[in-house]
Amino acid sequence: MNVRTTKVIKKIIAKYALILVEVKQIQSYFNRLDSPFCFVHEHQFMLKALSEYVKATEDIVSAIKVESRVFTEEPYFIALKEQNNATEKISKVAKLLI
Repeated sequence: MNVRTTKVIKKIIAKYALILVEVKQIQSYFNRLDSPFCFVHEHQFMLKALSEYVKATEDIVSAIKVESRVFTEEPYFIALKEQNNATEKISKVAKLLI
């Protein structure tokens, strides 16, 4: 998937970099929590889902090549799918905890 300018690519990467910072902060927060016994399973599930989300987002960024001004499509879309799956898991646990 060709992109016209490196400026556009850099904006996309910057967007994902901000998301990563925020999610890593949330992940760190959850790591420090001492969850009540009745929520231990959900807590562990959330930590795993957050970890999957971070990995998928990092994979998305690595699929974007600034120098050649292209997205490496297959790794990008695989990582995007993994990110969406992790998002669904996070939402599922969040709904249980509300």
